[in-house]
Amino acid sequence: MLQPNRKYKAQRHVQDDRVRLWTISVYRIRALCLEIFGYDPEMENFDQSPYHDNEQGSQGGKTLAVKGSGKVPLIEGHHDTRQRWTGNFTTFSDKARILAGELPYVELMFLGTPGGPKEMRLREYVRSRGYGSWLTVACSEKGSYREADVLDFLRRHLPQWRQGRRWRLIFADASQV
Repeated sequence: MLQPNRKYKAQRHVQDDRVRLWTISVYRIRALCLEIFGYDPEMENFDQSPYHDNEQGSQGGKTLAVKGSGKVPLIEGHHDTRQRWTGNFTTFSDKARILAGELPYVELMFLGTPGGPKEMRLREYVRSRGYGSWLTVACSEKGSYREADVLDFLRRHLPQWRQGRRWRLIFADASQV
């Protein structure tokens, strides 16, 4: 059975140059923060991953399911391969936050009207199940993130800027925004 290939938009040497320049920039910002403020800033990364009701369509491949549930849902139909939701997942560098039990924040974006009844039902579901503020849900017309959605995500999850708050470097794959 064949598996999908990942094709990149830029040639390999262009990717290598971009990574080298990005790495130099990050080290320079970290060195500046260390020199001026005396600490290495926290670093966070978030990225969106699209999921579909039927990831493989009729290809007979693996599908996304909850481990140990005993059932693997198989949704048939061409339309089901076009229904999508997006997971926006985060990781961070601060070991103390992780050891203190803080979970990296996650947002699930579904197809629907922003602020509409579907989004309100999803928010109530998340609240009623006792998930913390680390998990949020949102809806958009396409079921995927646009620039305004990314800014809303950051407003929901990043601490407010205040005098004396430490610097934090945020990394994101912004090729789709």
